[in-house]
Parts: sequence; C-alpha cells; structure tokens
Amino acid sequence: MPIFRSALSAALLVAAPLTVGGFAVSSAPASAQNALDQFEVTFQAREAQRRATISKAMNFTEAEAEQFWPIYDRYRLDAKAHQLRRLRMIRELSENTADMDAATATSLSMRGLALEEEQMASKKVFIEALAPHISGARFFRMYQLETKLDAIFRFGWTRQIPLAVTEEEFKMLQQDFEMKHAEEEAKAKKSAATT
Repeated sequence: MPIFRSALSAALLVAAPLTVGGFAVSSAPASAQNALDQFEVTFQAREAQRRATISKAMNFTEAEAEQFWPIYDRYRLDAKAHQLRRLRMIRELSENTADMDAATATSLSMRGLALEEEQMASKKVFIEALAPHISGARFFRMYQLETKLDAIFRFGWTRQIPLAVTEEEFKMLQQDFEMKHAEEEAKAKKSAATT
C-alpha cells in the first residue's frame, strides 16, 4: 500500500525545492548536464573549503604535504563518486514521494545503507593508507577532522529531506485538507448566495 499518494501528498510534502549539498534536487524536468554541472561546481567549492580547513588545522610540513595530498585526493575522488550516487538516490526519492510503496521504500533504504557501507570502506582505506605517513595524535586529529567535515556535509543535506508520512498521518492530513476544502466551499456558496 502506498505511503505517499496523490497531489495532496505532493502539495503537503514537496512544497519547496529540495537542495542537497548546495544544489537543487527536484522531480521537475531538468537537463542532466545542468545537474552534473551544478554538482561539479558545488563539489569543487566545497572541496576547496575542505582542503583549506585541513591545511590550517594540520599545518603540514612540506614533506608531510607531499605524502598526504595525493592520498587524500584519491580518497576525495571516491567521495565524489559516492556523492553522485547519493544524489541520484535522493533524486529518485523525490520522484517517488507521491506514490512510494513498501518495495520502493525498502529498496531505497537498503541502497542507502549500502552506500554508507561503501563510504566507510573508502574512508577506512584512506585512513590505513595515511597511517605510515602521519603518526600519533596528528594521525588521530586528521581522522577527527575528516569525520567532522563529513558530519557537517551530511547534516547539510539530510536536514532538507522530508520524513516519510505514515498511513495514519496521511489520513489525518487528508481529513484536515478535506475539512478545510469543505469549509471554503461553504463560505464561497454563502458568499455567492448573498450577492
């Protein structure tokens, strides 16, 4: 049985365009190239900020920087691929909110979990590759920085995704909508009768 239904649910749940990580994700038709271009610009700007934050917080020596940045750049290329897959998944979510059934909900949830597992595996490879080049508290500091930067980005896009509406909530919203619609019709009829 669908979790989301009809234009009512679309009007109630998708009132404003969804933006993820600074770029719009909506079910409105848009050029795939425009979306990719927007993603690329946003990703590059965010990566420049991330790089500046890490440079300042880590204060690498020239030798450390020569070893660190190539490893980090490979890791962030992986992150870009993960973010593109997440964008596609969120776009699919926004396209299915009007009639999401249990199978779609389960599929999106499992794909989201798989994506998180891939991201953690990629981060683990990065951290393991970094271990021989930075040691002690500085190594752990880099891990903390990366975790915090990931959390900031994740918060930025997750806070904009609406929660799914349960069957009970939908029925209440629908009843409320129908009641308000009936009241407006009664007012319009009364107004028409008096003029």
